[in-house]
Amino acid sequence: MKERFFNSYVFLRRYYNIPKGKRLRWCIIKESSAKGTELRLGVSVVGTHKYIDVAQRRIFSKVSSGAIERCVFSARRKLLGKNYVYTSENGWSITKPKDYIMDIYRSSWWRPGITEHERFL
Repeated sequence: MKERFFNSYVFLRRYYNIPKGKRLRWCIIKESSAKGTELRLGVSVVGTHKYIDVAQRRIFSKVSSGAIERCVFSARRKLLGKNYVYTSENGWSITKPKDYIMDIYRSSWWRPGITEHERFL
């Protein structure tokens, strides 16, 4: 079966209804709270305080308060084998499988023919 091209930025722009005039950029999210600190993959909307937390399928705002702090660091994406490596300006790194975004969002989007496509995988 022919592999289909999947553009993450195009998909996320459509999924979240982000206008074409707003640039998107890969980022690493650092979220700190009383429970600890976690690093996650995200896509920031350039020129705003908004970002998409890819795994949580939600848009958040950068925030710093007593209870929680969310920081966003721009990242570059590089394909290494079957994985993408996202590296931030300060050296943090997250590695995810090439199909990571498609796998997370597959259950929440539908188009004619997707059911038939899934049957043949």
